Amino acid sequence: NTGTPCTVIGAPNSPYKTLVQLLDDAKTHPEKISYTSQGSTGTPDYFIRVLFKKVGADISKAPAVMVTGAAPTIPMTAGGNVVMGLSSASGALTGVKSGIVRALVISSKEPDPDFPCVPTTVSLGYPSVVSWNGLSGPPRMPKAIVEKWGKILKESASDPEFIANLRKVGAVPY
Repeated sequence: NTGTPCTVIGAPNSPYKTLVQLLDDAKTHPEKISYTSQGSTGTPDYFIRVLFKKVGADISKAPAVMVTGAAPTIPMTAGGNVVMGLSSASGALTGVKSGIVRALVISSKEPDPDFPCVPTTVSLGYPSVVSWNGLSGPPRMPKAIVEKWGKILKESASDPEFIANLRKVGAVPY
């Protein structure tokens, strides 16, 4: 399995320089905190709902702008069309590294080498949220195929080159 933490991003000129500032304002003025949404069942949406609930902010009053993923989230956030963009860390990585958006937090326990100056949710007293990826197959897949894939995945999990390639796209092997 691989996973990628979520991140909250903002425009470089946003008045919110930290997640704490943004959430403090969300408590009293949630209607001012527009955000990108990939749908209420997506991990980034779950992540922001957890954060809003933790601080007592009413997410139902925050305007959601529906997007199809990180690709539209980055320019919408960079251009100030939303106050905060929600994405997997891997989806936001290019925008953050290029400086067109700023990451306010990464939803992990440990600091992320791709986001070295970005605080983790756990360091701020919030839970970590990770979006998982894995492989699945059809019901009653032949045992020989399951075993072959199991062997390949086990070997991959200890292959430094494979792990380095996962890290290049912001994924973390588990």
